[in-house]
Amino acid sequence: MACTTGHWQSQAYEGPVQTTTGRTTGTTGTTGGTIGAATGAGSILPPGNWRLVLDDEFNGNSIDQRIWTGIAPDGGGIDSQGCAVNSLALSVGGGFLTLRGVDPSHCPNPNYHPAGVCSSPCAGGEIVTSPIYGPGYYEARLKGAGNYNAFWLEAYITPCLPLDKGGFESDIMESWGGDGYQNNTHWGGYGDCHQSSPAGGLSPIADTFHVIGVLWDPAGGLTYYRDGQQTSHLPGPVGSTPVDIRFTALGYANSDVPLLVDWVRYYAPQ
Repeated sequence: MACTTGHWQSQAYEGPVQTTTGRTTGTTGTTGGTIGAATGAGSILPPGNWRLVLDDEFNGNSIDQRIWTGIAPDGGGIDSQGCAVNSLALSVGGGFLTLRGVDPSHCPNPNYHPAGVCSSPCAGGEIVTSPIYGPGYYEARLKGAGNYNAFWLEAYITPCLPLDKGGFESDIMESWGGDGYQNNTHWGGYGDCHQSSPAGGLSPIADTFHVIGVLWDPAGGLTYYRDGQQTSHLPGPVGSTPVDIRFTALGYANSDVPLLVDWVRYYAPQ
């Protein structure tokens, strides 16, 4: 992503131009503006001029490896949090991405010791894009799981730099199971300089499908949404280091309540 005066340029899958003017309801869903071929069905966009860059509908029977380049082998680590058992935790079918937590006894690496979100050994699955996406609007239609699950963005974070200078982690939806979740932003690295801005107590997320999103504006900050309604806001300025997109599910036992993702999209500002 290169930043120039007045607009951003992103590297990714290019889509046609969609101009938006205000919140409008049309046959393809509720969006932040006029309805057209460049707006995915069901998108709920903030006002502005948007270009659809990434749209994965999970309509096949396998992960699109042109998009999702980071899938750990079984026994690998998931962000130093849990053991990857994607052969059991990850599937695509029926128009959905399915991610679930699995019993860590399935981990082929008995020496894996998790940290962070898992208080004891845990296992599951994760998919990750290449880190080539910039400021704009990110959204997914999803239904939360019965174990740890997250939809999030991750940049390379330079330790001890302020939010507007270094990269950040944006947890658009992070849940430890049940119907509640939080928004959170991390920056400054994960050591002594770590800072975060959590906004918890949000719900519902597991009752049905919801459109969860974040607007990333380097000047204005990070604004989080559920079904078109703002849930939290972190004032700017924030950095513009490119991010990847991630979906993660972890658990302490085999879960029959998975994270379901109908689609995920990224819109770049024009």
